[in-house]
Amino acid sequence: MNRGSMDSRSTDFRDQISRLKRRKPFVPYTIVRRHGQRHEITRPFQVAFNDVTIVIMPEDDSGSEFFKLEEIANVEIHETVS
Repeated sequence: MNRGSMDSRSTDFRDQISRLKRRKPFVPYTIVRRHGQRHEITRPFQVAFNDVTIVIMPEDDSGSEFFKLEEIANVEIHETVS
């Protein structure tokens, strides 16, 4: 793989997060990183990304966190029960 290019798993997570950001109504989700860090996403504006990097902006304004998309292990969607 070329340096700076994305593997298919990173592309899948980027596409999934992109769909979740635009979903109406918005449904909260959690981004889980490979080393166990968890980022609760409760508003669409909390996440921004490009082809390589993602930034999480916590609601409590405790400081943004940047990391590579390839660090994502899973995205857990918090579906509501009807």
